[in-house]
Amino acid sequence: MHDIPAAFRLWVRPAAAAAAAAGGGAAGAAAGSGSAAAGSAAAAAGMDNHRQQQQQQQQQQQQRRREWLLQQQQQKQGADEQWLQQQQQQQQQQQQEQQQML
Repeated sequence: MHDIPAAFRLWVRPAAAAAAAAGGGAAGAAAGSGSAAAGSAAAAAGMDNHRQQQQQQQQQQQQRRREWLLQQQQQKQGADEQWLQQQQQQQQQQQQEQQQML
């Protein structure tokens, strides 16, 4: 368990030092001054936020796809109903013509 913070410090400090050297602001200065816990918490929060955004985008894409599929199904159903009506009308016309011939 104690190795995890050390691993985070090894990962966060070089990045924080680079950010501070490049004028990275308060987060870089805080992590660079030895506050590895704050830096790793900020990194974890950033990763969580990124994951949430990705999840939200995926859900929105899935919703748009569901709406599109529903629209396609409704259009096909409408076309099928129209075709069926035409077939029934043709059949009625044929029956009427046959009855008139008799």
